[in-house]
Amino acid sequence: MPYGPGRADRRPRRRTSGGLFDEGRFTGELPARCVATRELITRMAPHISGEVVLRRMAPESSLPPHYDDNDYQQTVHLGLTVPPGCGIRVDGRSRTWEEGKALAFSPVFLHEVWNHGERPRDVLLIDVWHMDLTGPEIEALTWASGRHSRLTKQGATGETGAPSSAASSPAPNCRGSARRSTGCRSPAGR
Repeated sequence: MPYGPGRADRRPRRRTSGGLFDEGRFTGELPARCVATRELITRMAPHISGEVVLRRMAPESSLPPHYDDNDYQQTVHLGLTVPPGCGIRVDGRSRTWEEGKALAFSPVFLHEVWNHGERPRDVLLIDVWHMDLTGPEIEALTWASGRHSRLTKQGATGETGAPSSAASSPAPNCRGSARRSTGCRSPAGR
């Protein structure tokens, strides 16, 4: 079955990841020379819904079409090293990364990536809260996911039980709001 623009997947899933940030804290070693990356992650921390990882995709490889069921978040790829021959297709729309620029998409749509180039492709992957979620919905999702206990230990919520807004409001139904988004777009296109 071909993946990418008319190519067979000769070396499936040849990619590596390096975790940098998860559950509100830095998890991996970030080289001292990566000051701008650390500052970016720190500034974005309140908006990060999952993890931040460096993703490297080997030449002549691809990740087959798939989708995620976590419609409460958006995925942002920041192009770091993007050789010719790389691409992403989300909901039938093909794009490519640009070095130093962000590409955002909803992972609930069918998506795939490929690198038919001769050099590795690197992106900084950042999972962020879906832009249609409200503060109380984010707080409820954070609490419901079990992160409340870890956040409480860190003193982030200041209480040991459910956040007050989560206790007084019903659990959010994010599916409707997330489905209003379509495929790829730049964060500025909101």
